[in-house]
Amino acid sequence: PEDTGARRHPVRSSLGVVAATVALVVAFVVWALLVGPDIQRIIVRAVVVTLIIFLVILFLR
Repeated sequence: PEDTGARRHPVRSSLGVVAATVALVVAFVVWALLVGPDIQRIIVRAVVVTLIIFLVILFLR
């Protein structure tokens, strides 16, 4: 079962998803910081939503 799971979840694909997610979060945070500090609550919500979506993607893969 473990081998099948490993083949079903390639390391490169997982790393690609992680890299894309991190890149999106970092880009959004940088943009938010450039916009101003008043948007911190939106940053927190966006990060939380992004993490939730990321976990859902991992579970669906």
